Amino acid sequence: MRSRGGGRAEMRTVDTGPEVSRRRETARRRERHCRRPRTALAGALARALTGALTGALAAALLSLAAGGAAAQELPREKVLPLALAQQAANAALAACTAQGYQVSVAVVDGAGLLRAQLRADGAAPHTLDSSSRKAYTALTLRHATSELVALVQKQPDAAALGAMNDRILLLAGGLPIRAGEEVIGGIGVGGAPGGRFDEGCARAGLDAIADRLK
Repeated sequence: MRSRGGGRAEMRTVDTGPEVSRRRETARRRERHCRRPRTALAGALARALTGALTGALAAALLSLAAGGAAAQELPREKVLPLALAQQAANAALAACTAQGYQVSVAVVDGAGLLRAQLRADGAAPHTLDSSSRKAYTALTLRHATSELVALVQKQPDAAALGAMNDRILLLAGGLPIRAGEEVIGGIGVGGAPGGRFDEGCARAGLDAIADRLK
């Protein structure tokens, strides 16, 4: 066929019908087939990344929890219970009473606070003060008060220990109360005719509770 201007007109054929539909369907299938691996790969990467982040987050949280638990852990210390303080005081008083000594007995805890105190019938009022101060001295200086008296006799400069505060009394009759290697209190006796007798009664008080202090 020629065109009106004398040239040859090109004729194009347009495919129609079932053949065209098949070609289009084939093209769509190929396109979907190409997209699937990419989609699967993207999904796998996303899952791997999510798993890694989740694991890292969990590890970080566990680390923080462990660190927090360590930071919040409190030190443990042994405490002299009231029942033992009373038992020791009763035993010490009984020991002195059996020997005819009218005394007072005091027991302090690890903070130097009075836990138990007894005054025998006829004991002088000042024995309340001396017994509690001996107990406090044995606690705070971690030694029997008789040992401290001996130390001052050998080294006069050590007498300054008695001036640290008005609760320290460098007279025999006070003993530290130990639970293992830890000092958890002190016991003091005042009123017997001599420091060695005071200490002997205080020792009887400790012996009465020794099996509970291991």
